[in-house]
Amino acid sequence: MNIRGILSAPLVFLTFGAYGLIHAAPENGAAPPAIPDELKPAVTAPAGSETKLRRLKEALDEPNPKLTATLREARLSLLTGKPVTDTELLGKLRTWHQAANRILQPPLAFPEWSAHDSQVVTLPYLYDGCKILALQARMDGDRQTADKIVGDLLRWSRDLSNANPIFVEFVIANNGRKRAFEFLFCDLKRHPEPVVRLSQIAKFASDYPPDTAARIESLKSDARWALAYLQREETKEESELNLKFAAASLKPPFDKLTADDLRGLPSDDAAESKRIIEHTIQDIACLKAGTPMMKWPTLNPKPTGHTLADYANRPNGLGDLLAEYGTSPTYTMLASLISHDLLITACIRWLELERDGKPITPEAFADLTDPADGKPLELDIQARVIRCRGIDGKHDTPEPGASPKPDVGAFMQGNDPCIAVPRWAKSSE
Repeated sequence: MNIRGILSAPLVFLTFGAYGLIHAAPENGAAPPAIPDELKPAVTAPAGSETKLRRLKEALDEPNPKLTATLREARLSLLTGKPVTDTELLGKLRTWHQAANRILQPPLAFPEWSAHDSQVVTLPYLYDGCKILALQARMDGDRQTADKIVGDLLRWSRDLSNANPIFVEFVIANNGRKRAFEFLFCDLKRHPEPVVRLSQIAKFASDYPPDTAARIESLKSDARWALAYLQREETKEESELNLKFAAASLKPPFDKLTADDLRGLPSDDAAESKRIIEHTIQDIACLKAGTPMMKWPTLNPKPTGHTLADYANRPNGLGDLLAEYGTSPTYTMLASLISHDLLITACIRWLELERDGKPITPEAFADLTDPADGKPLELDIQARVIRCRGIDGKHDTPEPGASPKPDVGAFMQGNDPCIAVPRWAKSSE
């Protein structure tokens, strides 16, 4: 069996994408099963729209460790109040920004995805570069330019999210929204008129709200990708790596299995295709209904076996084992994405309550429930932190060696998405 489809695009991207181990389909690959209407795209972009992302990738620098370090150093310098003096770097980032504005004009469409030639690998660099430009503009006293860049980040994230990305591409595209609000919340602490600034932040949030329909489309795209890849032939190297990772992702009592243990299990591509379709339709229904993710049937499968022998004696033993005892980052990433969007809303509400002289109480956030378990958000009023729980439903504590809580903005504590609410600028500032 080609288990790339079972493992899902995010899992494959995270494990093998960086090493270029997934290749385009062979021309004689088997045709994927018929796509049901529920999983067809709501809108199809005109032919040729996918070339824009290729052009953007060509217009930006190729990702490399040196560039990563340079951007990180520039960002940290600005966050500590030191301007970037590297005029060559700033010129490069302005060129990127201009290229993105020129190229990222709807209609947009993501090309057929393969990890060795992903069109999204340069987006994090573009987003970080634009955040650096916004921070530099603010330091220069030019908040109008900074806000123009913020608006571009939000617009690109929205338009790319609606360009039929598979889920991992959707997550990466949405990082532009995260970068934009990181800048805005950080700026509130330093703005000479913080009440005015809060109104501007609220307008950005209103103009670019979270888009459940786009999330649904990304899950549909992911299913179509998985169904197509399920039919494709794996190289021996790919098959071995996929089996190793599948074994490493299993939950007890199968967490000690190896690739050798899985290699002999029978498989059935047709049965797995049917499962992908059914599970995706279930997930979409839950997402539409706002069902807490811990209650999604696909996250809580009822095991039909308890020993390796139970799965060795059935036609689709490998697929059943992975479906019932495997872990997928898709759900963790989706919960984190929904939570971070919700936390932006909650952070703005907290600040609006303070602006209006109203108390911060759990009742004021009663309608903003945790996407993981449907319970009230956790408020640490003294620390000015709002927390969602990960899909394990646990209240995670900081891991050993973890970075300290930031003064402002989104952060993770274990699997729990959190946001630190900014303090108001002091009158002396």
